[in-house]
Amino acid sequence: MKTITVTTAQKVDIDFELATLMDRILAFIIDMILYAVLLYFLFVTFAMLGYGYTTESNYYFFLIMFPIYTFYTFYWEYFTKGKSPGKMALGLRVVKENGELPTVTNYLSRWLFRLVDIWLSSGFIAAVFVASSENSQRLGEVVSGTVTIKVRPRYSFSLKDILKIGANNKDYEPQYPQVANLAEDDMLVIKQTLERLAIANNTASKNALHQLVEKMRNVLEIDEKIQPQGYKTFLERLIKDYIMLTR
Repeated sequence: MKTITVTTAQKVDIDFELATLMDRILAFIIDMILYAVLLYFLFVTFAMLGYGYTTESNYYFFLIMFPIYTFYTFYWEYFTKGKSPGKMALGLRVVKENGELPTVTNYLSRWLFRLVDIWLSSGFIAAVFVASSENSQRLGEVVSGTVTIKVRPRYSFSLKDILKIGANNKDYEPQYPQVANLAEDDMLVIKQTLERLAIANNTASKNALHQLVEKMRNVLEIDEKIQPQGYKTFLERLIKDYIMLTR
């Protein structure tokens, strides 16, 4: 399983799993099925409007379908921030190598190289690059500086399952009530940071932990000074308070 480290909006480094070759193939198949369905309904619409197999109807049919087919992935990825219907179905998303949202230039570069990656080589070049490159990038992604990541976890869990910290204790008094103003995504960032520390207790993980603690102190306006040895306890406390205040 290949991963890439990106920086979230909270300025915390988070590891994301990279899309595999099979993920990409399945997403491509879903997109092509959707396109085929669109093609069928357009054909039926033309027939209902009384257009038969005439030169004129074929011309208009081509005029409508060609730009849709040609720019299909570019339209979807640009307007839905890195997702096509196939990617949505599989929980995939396109981001820049630094985790930021791609620009229109990035999307165009990806789209242009699909001709080489997929159509002219029947997908062979894309498959070779995805299988052999460090960040599982096809040629178009290497050129555009983008990667395809999994934004949907391998397993799902509710926030109440996090850390198994006994949130059912009715006598528990939250220490930081302002944490209720945060979003569930913020809590998941905290959870992922703690998980990363447990898996790899190295300098990078400790720096990420420190950055997150300082970010939470600033956002929640907590004047209390948190010592490094208390970082983990502080973040676990925020999660527990959140659960108690929002359940």
